[in-house]
Amino acid sequence: MFARSTVLLSTALLVLTQALTAAPAPDIASLDWLTGCWAGDDGGELSEECWLHPAGGMMLGFNRTVSESGSAFEFLRLGPHPDGIAYYASPSGGSAVPFVLVENGDGLAVFANPEHDFPQRLTYRREGDRLSARVEALDGKSGRDSSWSGGARRPRGWINRVHQG
Repeated sequence: MFARSTVLLSTALLVLTQALTAAPAPDIASLDWLTGCWAGDDGGELSEECWLHPAGGMMLGFNRTVSESGSAFEFLRLGPHPDGIAYYASPSGGSAVPFVLVENGDGLAVFANPEHDFPQRLTYRREGDRLSARVEALDGKSGRDSSWSGGARRPRGWINRVHQG
């Protein structure tokens, strides 16, 4: 009887110790470095992405891309998900597609959704006043990069170029 009680107590202590030492779930505030309006010009394709400060357990954002061939927009949200925090993308205002936060560090956030056709992984990096993003398949063979500068600023002439078209 004593041996069984000792085993049960040891198992309970092990489980409790693991629960207490497990890494805490990321807090939405850890992604505050995304906050601001970012703008870039990639060979005539003008793009801007803006993120609001974390509040109410979420961050809200949008992306707009304008080129000679047309324009596109996307509503963005970072918020709670059963697996932690997710990036919810709503291209052209459509249904939100969740990408779960799988890596979170100083100026780095990686979100993934293996069931989505494309993209399956979104990677954001912040280096100084530059924000970059990569959307790609999980195999890394196909992808697209975007890069913006600014934070609260915009590159000189951005407004004039957007409003000319």
